[in-house]
Amino acid sequence: MCENFPFFLSSLPSFLPSFLLNVWLVPLSLSIPLLHFIFWDYSSPSLPPFLPPPPPGRSRNDQVATDVRLYLREETLRLRSLLSELLLTMTSLASEHIDLLMAGFTHLQPAQPIRFSHWVMSHAAALVRDSQRLVDQQKRINVLPLGSGALAGHAFGVDREMLGEELGFESLSLNSLDAVCDRDFIAEFLWWASLVMVHLSQLAEDLIIYNYTKQVSPPSLPPSLPPSLPSSFGCCV
Repeated sequence: MCENFPFFLSSLPSFLPSFLLNVWLVPLSLSIPLLHFIFWDYSSPSLPPFLPPPPPGRSRNDQVATDVRLYLREETLRLRSLLSELLLTMTSLASEHIDLLMAGFTHLQPAQPIRFSHWVMSHAAALVRDSQRLVDQQKRINVLPLGSGALAGHAFGVDREMLGEELGFESLSLNSLDAVCDRDFIAEFLWWASLVMVHLSQLAEDLIIYNYTKQVSPPSLPPSLPPSLPSSFGCCV
């Protein structure tokens, strides 16, 4: 199909003007449901026979839900890989500078000398939790809604278990109505992404503070915490 895509693009000028005019004339309340059918009616005369018509047994509703899950599944795998690379880099950095001392801050005040490696791994610990959360939500992303039809299934006898195996899904949706309207996994991913950005922002803010105060060299600090300071190390910003 990919090798025929250039032919499809070259055929667009022959039917696109009429297609757009037809869509414009369709009543607004009907334009969205009819859009796919109108497009096929106007494009099929201009296309060669090796491009078959859309097969039955699926709806735009379950197709869109499936596409979003496929995309998000791929992106979560990519993000897991990037997180793993970042954690490996942070671990190597901590190992290389295991004896480097720096000031541990609390409430933006130097509190106690700590190892640079200890500070690095404090941020790595937060990212490990982020990676674990991402792994946990992947099982809720990797659910196949295809076969649910518009809302209540269909009568074409599609083998959903076979579809799930072919597309690499771990499980099937339990209810067709829920499957075509469920966007919980998107909200969960957005919350996860926001939390990761908070953790990365905390790391960036620490670097800004340490660079501004020049506290990445062995500081002159009292041997123990002052009585007025709480017993919390690192940056409490």
